[in-house]
Amino acid sequence: KLLELNSSQMLIYWTYFTEIRGEIISSAGINMDFNQDKGERHPWQSFNRAPHKPLLMLAICRGFSAGRITDCYVRPTPELVADFQHLSAMVDGKKREFRLPFFHISRDGWWWLMRHDGNNSTNDKIPKSMKGIREAYSAAILTDNLLPWLTDLNRREELIQTILTKYFDPS
Repeated sequence: KLLELNSSQMLIYWTYFTEIRGEIISSAGINMDFNQDKGERHPWQSFNRAPHKPLLMLAICRGFSAGRITDCYVRPTPELVADFQHLSAMVDGKKREFRLPFFHISRDGWWWLMRHDGNNSTNDKIPKSMKGIREAYSAAILTDNLLPWLTDLNRREELIQTILTKYFDPS
């Protein structure tokens, strides 16, 4: 039946499907809404929204799937950066800065940043380089609400599909 829909009907279905999937995850206590910059400077493949945060979350999912991330500590490793860059290139061929979403997702409530010196990172300014990120923070600590979605294979697949559906054009 789905294949018989015209493009307008398909858009309505896609929007409805996205809303339902977002509600499923939101009902578990996870805020699926990233604070994203919008505008023509961002790719149409991400609905003209900054794709950085959803791409980082997908890279983290990949890290859990590969066994490189196994607990609540997300470290800014070369492998995670490479996964982020690979996914970024798949969107529109552009290389994006890993440090931006790594720092800014903490403002969306997905995690908090663990400083090497043990101080609170709430009022920190974003480091100007990856070296600055690695020197300031040992890891991001995932929230208790998000961690089960990443450690359980079925829930992680649900999370991946929700992110893809909500933040990226299917074409």
